[in-house]
Amino acid sequence: MSRTPPSVDDDRGPVIYRASTARAVALVSVGALSQAVVVPYLDFGLLAPALMVLCVVVAASGLKWSVALPVGFFGGILVDAFGAGLFGVGALSGVIAAAISCWAGAADNGGANRLRLAGVVASAVIAHDLASVAALGLSGESWPPLADFLLLGALPDAALNALLAYLAGVALSRLVLTREKPWT
Repeated sequence: MSRTPPSVDDDRGPVIYRASTARAVALVSVGALSQAVVVPYLDFGLLAPALMVLCVVVAASGLKWSVALPVGFFGGILVDAFGAGLFGVGALSGVIAAAISCWAGAADNGGANRLRLAGVVASAVIAHDLASVAALGLSGESWPPLADFLLLGALPDAALNALLAYLAGVALSRLVLTREKPWT
């Protein structure tokens, strides 16, 4: 029995998986709204699921740079508008998450890419946490000790979100990717 590559259909010709921009925007908006509404009830001190970052990473991985960065910015602005905290940190975090995701090509359609998706989400969550702390420090609040913040806040937060991305990331990427036949 011969195995065919996942991009080739048996008798109908090649199939291309593309990211739908409308589906990506819908996923990011649902993630941003759930970040603003649901996540405050799921906080465990410094640990919290970063649903907006997860959705931006999954949505931006199949898009071009010129589309992915505004989608990340859109998700961050939604979190800023509906959530608490300094305005602009969510937008910066969304753009950083989209840039990291585009650079890494995080969520292709397949199970072998789960670890890559988890790593990209973990690095985007660390960037989000560092941007939040830097914004608080630059606004005049007190800076936490960096070693304590990294060991007790950012790294466990990144591990929690990487686990969440490992478990749910492929299912979310299937919502964004569409299956198309190329023109012949």
